[in-house]
Amino acid sequence: MNKRLDLTRGRIVALCIGLPLTLVAICATSLHTLGDLAAGSYPVHFQVPANGRTVTLSIKGGDIHVATSPSRLVKLHGRALYSLLRPVVGYRVTGFTIVMKSRCRLPITECAFNYHLALPSGVSASLTDGNGNITASYLLSQDVTAVSHAGNITLSFAVVPDNVDVTTSLGHITLVLPPGNTTYRIDASAPLGTSTIRVPTSPASSHVLIVTDTSGSITITN
Repeated sequence: MNKRLDLTRGRIVALCIGLPLTLVAICATSLHTLGDLAAGSYPVHFQVPANGRTVTLSIKGGDIHVATSPSRLVKLHGRALYSLLRPVVGYRVTGFTIVMKSRCRLPITECAFNYHLALPSGVSASLTDGNGNITASYLLSQDVTAVSHAGNITLSFAVVPDNVDVTTSLGHITLVLPPGNTTYRIDASAPLGTSTIRVPTSPASSHVLIVTDTSGSITITN
């Protein structure tokens, strides 16, 4: 005969804690499986007149590639990859700012964005990537902010920038500045890596570079 187990206080507590956690795990596993079966992608394409505005681009994960636009249009194109639910992708124009955002609908589903952003000359940019690399070539922007929580950041400038603020938590940072004798005021912090600076510096310079790398190395060169 099977002996009946008494519902002691300890067993009741264990059930109250264990049952919800088990149900959450089952739901998460089911959603992940459904996400794998319902994976997809679609193209993304926006273009907006710059009109002297600042561009803010934020994505949950993926890579951002930035280049110069030959026109006065800010252009964004690429692909959004997702599982289960199509991510939220869009932009809005608020005053002097163009805000472009891409994010997953559910935190437990996967999505990523591989974007190419074309910036007209002189347009300021603020770039945020939750998990991926940010790469910019021959920038004609003098005011740039770039943040990646887990990825490399490489910015190459065709003009001398006035303000650059770059941060990554897990990756390396490389800044390539125009050749010449321009001096820069640099605040570089790499507590777990190295900082290599090969450009002229001066604490009185009006060209300010703030570079923070939590667990990687920083290189600033011409």
